[in-house]
Amino acid sequence: KPGQLLMILDDSVLKDQEDDQTIKVQTATATKVKAEKDYEIAVTQNQLNIATAEFDLTTATNALNNYTGVTYDANGAALAAIGGGPPSLSEAGTFRQSVDDLTGQVRLAEAEVQQNAERSGWADRMVKLNYMSAAQAQSERSRLDSSVEKLRSLKAKLTQLLNSDRDQTLTNLVLTRDKFRLTLEKVKQEAESNLLKLPAEKQRATSEYLQTDEKLREIVQQRAECKIVAPDTIEPDSMVVYFKSES
Repeated sequence: KPGQLLMILDDSVLKDQEDDQTIKVQTATATKVKAEKDYEIAVTQNQLNIATAEFDLTTATNALNNYTGVTYDANGAALAAIGGGPPSLSEAGTFRQSVDDLTGQVRLAEAEVQQNAERSGWADRMVKLNYMSAAQAQSERSRLDSSVEKLRSLKAKLTQLLNSDRDQTLTNLVLTRDKFRLTLEKVKQEAESNLLKLPAEKQRATSEYLQTDEKLREIVQQRAECKIVAPDTIEPDSMVVYFKSES
């Protein structure tokens, strides 16, 4: 009758081939999945590396800008234009703030020295008139000497800030900014290089998987053909003759 199982051919060899090919398909599947994950991870890592490099560059650039604070002075530019001079730039960063702060301290110290000098001179006159003791006059002179030393120290700090400190700090900030600028370019180039290699590996793994899977399907199909059943169009009481072309 139609569909009746008539014969089962020996498929032991095909069974061994199927088991072996199944392992190969599993291996190819794992390789394909790994290649896909590696590509996704690389894309994410590239984005993270670039974002980190951009952040470092922005931070270094801001640090330099904050230190110098160089901006375009519109009022100064107008005066420069009238006088025939160059455009005016205004420096208002942390360096200028430090200079202004020290300059203010120097002016206060100068005023203190002047005040103490007047008191010391007055004390000396009072000693001569016997209105004040020598010890009191010495105390005023010591106060004057202390204020003079304070003024000297502040002026030295201001000079150092205007000369060596500014140049060294500015050099370090510029070098740091340039380093991170080069780092960003390098990270972008490495990201581009990685994304050129990984898609090829993913494509190779996918191609190998498809080939091994196709071969497994062929073996499974061959094993299925080892079971001989009566055709659906067979007539009752007919004879079935099995024939397989050698080609």
